[in-house]
Amino acid sequence: GNPATPPSTALAATARLDASMATPAAATEGSPFEPGAVFAGRYRLATRLGHDRTGELWRAEDLVIGILIALKVLPVTSPEARERMLEEVRLARRVTHPSVCRVFDVGDTGSSLFYTMELVQGEDLNTVLRRVGRLPAEKVVDIGVQLCAGLGAAHLEGVRHGALTKASVLI
Repeated sequence: GNPATPPSTALAATARLDASMATPAAATEGSPFEPGAVFAGRYRLATRLGHDRTGELWRAEDLVIGILIALKVLPVTSPEARERMLEEVRLARRVTHPSVCRVFDVGDTGSSLFYTMELVQGEDLNTVLRRVGRLPAEKVVDIGVQLCAGLGAAHLEGVRHGALTKASVLI
């Protein structure tokens, strides 16, 4: 999947796509990482945002440039999987649009691959819908227009979002 994400404090904010974002995890059960640990000699882990079948997502501080970022860590399973992941990040970096989460960098620790991206504050659409219920038609249209614009920008670069779900849309 390729990134696209959105921020919002109220339902009036922008919608953005990100295949990697998830609802904050309640605990770090099963995680080899801990808050406060430094990953790859550069990223101080703050909060585990979630996990999926591909890996873990963390809010982290980039200690070199001093900004908060989202850090996706994926276990290395094969040389082919490594190359696929690197190619996905190369493609995702080509997409620049206000409705798409920016991908910054990719790295390899030997035992895992990781990439960093813009940290988008907000809730995923699934959480918003559970919290507020049905959205007004004008909000649905607004979100839809923003999603289509972000997906259109990705498609112009040959990037397809592989996991467009309510959980991958941030409000």
